[in-house]
Order: sequence, then C-alpha cells, then structure tokens
Amino acid sequence: MKKSFLLAFGLLSMGAFAQNTFPSSGDVGIGTSSPIVDLEVLDASLLLPIGNSNYNYAYFGNRITSRNTTSASGLLIKKKSTLNTFPDPTTTSMILQTVGGNFDAATNTYTLSSYLEFNAKQTANMSRAAVTFGYQDNELMRLSRDGKVRISSTDIATPAGYRLYVEDGILTEKVRVAVEGTADWADYVFADNYNLMPLNEVEAFTKENKHLPNVPSAEDVVNQGLDVAQMDAKLLEKIEELTLYLIEQNKQIEELKAEIKELKEQDKE
Repeated sequence: MKKSFLLAFGLLSMGAFAQNTFPSSGDVGIGTSSPIVDLEVLDASLLLPIGNSNYNYAYFGNRITSRNTTSASGLLIKKKSTLNTFPDPTTTSMILQTVGGNFDAATNTYTLSSYLEFNAKQTANMSRAAVTFGYQDNELMRLSRDGKVRISSTDIATPAGYRLYVEDGILTEKVRVAVEGTADWADYVFADNYNLMPLNEVEAFTKENKHLPNVPSAEDVVNQGLDVAQMDAKLLEKIEELTLYLIEQNKQIEELKAEIKELKEQDKE
C-alpha cells in the first residue's frame, strides 16, 4: 500500500518539485528533502501529519517546525479524540481552525485563532452540537442537533419553547413579526358583541391590581418575558377600547350640549 502511495506522489511531483524525498520508511517530502512530519508538501503549503501517535491534524499554511512558534499562519483541520484512532461521531468532534500568533500549551490553541467545530461535546446546559463557532478556545455560538441556536460566550441553555437565544440582546433596524390569524389581532374590539368593560369597573380593577385589565403586570413580564406580537395586540386592544370610550363620551357631550341649548331657549321665552 505504501509503495503505491509513494509511486503516485512520485509521478505527480516529478516535473513540479526540485527537491523530493521518498524513503522506504520515515517521513515523505515533496518540495523538500528534509520533511518534518509524515507527509510535507512544501511549495504547496501543505502539512499533513495524520495518524501518527503525536498528531491528528492537517495543516495548510506557512512552514513551521514546531507548534510553539509565533510564525504560524494558516488553516488547521484536526480532531478531538483519542490519538491514532478514527473519529467516532458519538464522542469525537472535528475542528476547522485558523492558526496564527503564539501557541498556548495550556489551551492547546493559538492566540490568534478562530474555529469551526463539528459535533462539539455536550455542555452542562446544551445538548451535543452540530456546529459551534469560537475564538481562542472560547465558544461564541452553538447550533445544537435539535435545531436550537445559542449566541453566547457563557454556557446558557436556550429556553424551552424557543429556537434562538442571544445573550445581551439584539439590535436591528427592522423587525417583522407574524401572527397566525385575524383572531390574534385586536379588531375584535369593534365587533357588535364585544363586552366593553364600564369605566367604573376599569377604575376599580386598576386600583386593586395596578395595571390595566387583560394586560400583563410588571411582575409577569419580568418572570415570563414579553411576546412582541401579543403585546402589540394588547396595546392596540386598549387603544381601540379607549376610542370606544371617547365615542361614547362624545355622544354624551353632544346630548348635554343639546339639553343646555334647549334650556337656554326656554329661558329666553
């Protein structure tokens, strides 16, 4: 098998590289007579130390003779598993990582390093991930196998019933919120059979509860959060109810004005 492998690389590189080495045992070099890993393709910026007891990665970038260097600059593909074993999808993750800056032996990464990790391990609050994104060994975003997304630098679970959690909030110039049907909007206030609460009952309710009827209290919002679509519908409901109150009051004012006018006419007589 190794003879076939060496022959293929030898034929491939005959006209392209001036310095090659294909020993019967040891490291193979293409473009270099002194390879430093199992297979090194120097001019193509390819470093592939795969399967050795000390390495489980493929590196594409400038030539480095040691991980402990400041000159590393490239792309690293590696696996998190027992060395010299084929990745097990139930226990192993694969990492696509940019390499640059100083190597930190404590974290086994580089100081200028962003990464994309597939099949990342389960955390205390999140299930095993399909994909994670991070920087300098710190996870910043996780897409779990159940389709939930977390954007956070801390291990916070995506709340039940939701697909996306964003730590510290979202700033956006435009938001469009969908509602399921007309029943979820507040036009029902203008229906002939709508039961509009009398103002004296509204007054009694607000004195006792310190918020409007059919509107969540401050405590409810703190404990349960706010559904934007539902809250907009509730606010519209109150605006439409207020409109009905004003219409009714205007009718009463007009009646009073008519009565006053009639009384004035009687006084003139």
